[in-house]
Amino acid sequence: CDWSSDVCSSDLNKPKKIFIGNNHGSLYGKHRRIPPVIIAIILAFVLLAAAIIYSAFSTYKKKGLIRTYISNAKSYTEAQNYSSAIDEYNKALKLGGTNKNEIYSGMIYCYIKNDQTDEAVDYIKLLLARHELKDESFSETALMINSVDPASAQRLLNAYTETYGENAPSIAQLVAASKSDPVLPQLDMLQGTYVRINNVKFKPDNEHFGHTIYYTTDNSAPSESSKIYRGGFAIDQSADLRAVSYNADGKSSEIALFSFVVDKEMLNDLTELTNEARKLYNETEVGTEIGQCSTSAKDKFDITIKEAEELLTRDNILFMDAENNVDYLNAAIEDFKSRINTDVDPQSLENLLSFADEVYNTVKLSPIANDVNRQLEELDSAIVSADKQFATSAELSSAYYTLYQSLLDLNFNGC
Repeated sequence: CDWSSDVCSSDLNKPKKIFIGNNHGSLYGKHRRIPPVIIAIILAFVLLAAAIIYSAFSTYKKKGLIRTYISNAKSYTEAQNYSSAIDEYNKALKLGGTNKNEIYSGMIYCYIKNDQTDEAVDYIKLLLARHELKDESFSETALMINSVDPASAQRLLNAYTETYGENAPSIAQLVAASKSDPVLPQLDMLQGTYVRINNVKFKPDNEHFGHTIYYTTDNSAPSESSKIYRGGFAIDQSADLRAVSYNADGKSSEIALFSFVVDKEMLNDLTELTNEARKLYNETEVGTEIGQCSTSAKDKFDITIKEAEELLTRDNILFMDAENNVDYLNAAIEDFKSRINTDVDPQSLENLLSFADEVYNTVKLSPIANDVNRQLEELDSAIVSADKQFATSAELSSAYYTLYQSLLDLNFNGC
């Protein structure tokens, strides 16, 4: 290598790289640039494709949600939970789609059943405007509304005939019924003494379609300036209910009179006693120790409590039903307390054991022995367990109440 030169001999032997191209040394020569217009077109197609895919996915997802909401609404309707059904229909409605007629029809039914006739009428008008409610379907829906709110039914019929006339046979029948001579309104419940009246209803009368009922509870005579009956209403205190019916031509019936007595004191007694019974039930544990009771004792006590709790959920509670439940609860409380284990002396156990043995032998030989075979086996087991010496008062008490419970179970099953 010649160190005085800038070139080393070893470099001279290396193969030379030959670049073909422009001044920048590009291997392929000049750059081939894609025109901006083509790039824009490609991007536009990509964005359009993405938008189409997203739109299709969104539509598919939205349809799925709509179907889910409608299915949920139908399930709630079958369970008579109309408020929840309406909520689900509203969710489906907000998403749009092509299911509006199905949604409207479902909402109309639920609103009618939920005593929200104004809302039902609004949606019926929407279907009429869309020409999606045929004459016969309209008649069926109008009759349904008439069963809870005759005034709204008449208002709806007027709106229909003003737009479409009354030539259709089913519509003509409704019009004729609305103009028929009015009759005395009839209650769809007993008059008399109650402890709660939250839902006074009149009997639906399709033969006198749309006849509007007006009523008073202040001893005055009802007229067209009185309260309009539009579904159930409450009576808070003892009162005479007077009602009159008007047909579509303004002709009125005679005035009907119904008397109600409201005894709120009995309602308070029933409520307090039910709460007391439930508290005793919750605080008493299952077991054989002192202060505890058997599972069957709690189960039987729970049945009576639930009957009273169910009664308290009703809109209208007759005095007779409330009074009977108070008697049942008092008896059930005393019976349940007698089944809770307490201290027992040996003589009490001996007396009960003697009685139980006599009962067992008598029932064992009776014609009903096969019907109560399981209860007899449990009683026999309790007798064997009780017929021995006990070291502690807790064991004595447990044996006594196990035997006592077996006797009660046998008696409960018809012996």
